[in-house]
Amino acid sequence: MQEERPQDRPFAVASRFEPVGPNRFSGELTEDWYQGRALYGGLTAAILVRAMEAHADGRPLRTVHTTFCAPATAGPAEVLTEVVRAGRSAAFVRATMVRDGEALAIATATFARERRSFAERFEPPPLVLPPLDSVESGPPALYLPSFCRYFEFRQALGYASFSGAPEAHVGGWCRLREGPVQAEPALAPLFLDSWAPAALSRHPRWAPCASIDIFVQLHRVLDGEPLDWLGYEARSALSDSGYADEHATLYDAEGRTIATARQLIAIFD
Repeated sequence: MQEERPQDRPFAVASRFEPVGPNRFSGELTEDWYQGRALYGGLTAAILVRAMEAHADGRPLRTVHTTFCAPATAGPAEVLTEVVRAGRSAAFVRATMVRDGEALAIATATFARERRSFAERFEPPPLVLPPLDSVESGPPALYLPSFCRYFEFRQALGYASFSGAPEAHVGGWCRLREGPVQAEPALAPLFLDSWAPAALSRHPRWAPCASIDIFVQLHRVLDGEPLDWLGYEARSALSDSGYADEHATLYDAEGRTIATARQLIAIFD
């Protein structure tokens, strides 16, 4: 059998943690999915979502809040899950990624069935991006994290990172390089954390950064339809004391909202 190489670990493989006991999953973290000196946060969140789905009982994922506690470096790791409460309509689940007794990341998720409601249905206007074929691959970057080998980006909105721009704004088209993938909830945090933070557009020079936490809300049920190119837009309204906020939205190919995220970013400069 041919040995699996790190570059052969696409998302479906890299996020696979196998059940090894009640509420316990085991897997391997590898350097090809690094952002800086540890695992890319979007993949960490996706792994935790996949583990928590074991307790969903058919309820769609509505929210997930992930906090990154320590660098998730390459090597074996486990995910421990706990059902905080489960009712007829909703289940609240907690997951912790651990190694040698140390918490690397913690997530809490809400899984909830659709509800009958007389409230008016409304949504924001669709995101309008230039046609995909008219946008070049990019943006150009001073530094590309290892995990970016699995993504393709085409920036069509805002400004490049570290350009000293007047506004913290970034967006465009994105997809996994492996091509169309089957829609699943874990893809929401994966994509919403994949772009360089919008706050870096205003930064005048290169500086490393890291996600402290990310809170994702899913506004559509991701139930298996093929996903290829998606739209993305993020803005930052506040940066102070080495931390910046971020509000990001993930869109389908028609510009309709799939999920939104709020993030706290640490900038080390």
